[in-house]
Amino acid sequence: MFKKTVAEVLASPQRAAIIVAIDKKDRGFAELQKLSNLSSGTLGYHLLKAQVSGVITKDQNNKYSITPLGRKVTVILEQIGESSNEI
Repeated sequence: MFKKTVAEVLASPQRAAIIVAIDKKDRGFAELQKLSNLSSGTLGYHLLKAQVSGVITKDQNNKYSITPLGRKVTVILEQIGESSNEI
């Protein structure tokens, strides 16, 4: 499952950058949209893909945070240089 999760994240540079941004700090949808300049639909799609893969979670305050699996993924992203990508 871990390999599949990493592959799904790496399939989209935008998704990888969103995950790295959430790893640095829990963020809400509006903040992520402002950082990414993505449409609501596109951002929502990437957030849903990340949630389904178990990389991020959304709390009762609608803030997205990284999961333990997501932390492992961000370590790999840092090692291959994907963490410097802007959203």
